[in-house]
Amino acid sequence: MSEAGAKISVVIAAYNAESYLEAAVSSVLAQDVAGLEVVIVDDGSSDGTPELICRLCADSRVRSLQHPGGVNRGPSCSRELGVHAAKGEYICFLDADDKFLPGKIERQIEAMSRHPRAVMCHTAVRSLEQAASTADFVQHFSLGPELLEYALAGQPDFLEKNRIANSSAMILRSALDGLSFGVQQLFQFEDWLLWLLLSERGSFVYLPEPLIDYRYHPSSATYYIHRVPLLRDYALVELCLMLRAKSGSQSELSRKAKVRLERVLERIEEKYRSPLGHQTLSVPERLVRALGRVFGR
Repeated sequence: MSEAGAKISVVIAAYNAESYLEAAVSSVLAQDVAGLEVVIVDDGSSDGTPELICRLCADSRVRSLQHPGGVNRGPSCSRELGVHAAKGEYICFLDADDKFLPGKIERQIEAMSRHPRAVMCHTAVRSLEQAASTADFVQHFSLGPELLEYALAGQPDFLEKNRIANSSAMILRSALDGLSFGVQQLFQFEDWLLWLLLSERGSFVYLPEPLIDYRYHPSSATYYIHRVPLLRDYALVELCLMLRAKSGSQSELSRKAKVRLERVLERIEEKYRSPLGHQTLSVPERLVRALGRVFGR
């Protein structure tokens, strides 16, 4: 049982999640911790998700929210809405198709209490899918066999790879105060943006044991982006632009984002070159050129 008086809020952004949401919520309510609440944000679902949420709210530990007018605003805006309503000292995120494993929250509270400079704790993952392709994906979220406290911006690939699974994250609520991270975007790197912004406020702790079940399936946005390299590059362009806008153009993080953006733009430009080395006049290339002008290329 977690320490007395500690409050933990688990925020779940749910969009057309009727197939998985109940299992996700059940995995949270099964955690052996006191002071637990689940905040579900219905992100404009058009299936049976709203009715399912009403049934889940029969448990007093579960409550729900939606955007004004019941519109769809995307995962990061939904998580931000949930954070604003949350009462916990610690905030956990859980994707509606993932699950917590037993002891997840308790282990993370213990780790955070032993590392007072840390603003976030994340863990290794276990895949709910049995396909051979998931092995590399699980390894992607592993930072090694030992517990690690580290500075995200000190990692050599911190703007190349997102090594933190959203559903594994536990964040100190005070570190989120005044942090604007809800944005509507074309691609699904919204969690990565939040980790980058949080990295300016403290260190991170990694736990090597898998404490979530991660669902990596063909219908997920993550699966699609990682299977289409050009799409991933455009997502990286958007990430760098958002990071510049949110962190301030004079920050060290913004400077590194500018350098990363220039490299990604060069990679995209190369993909649009013809076999003879001539530039095509495609609309995407004009977009790349425009972005280059914004960053002084």
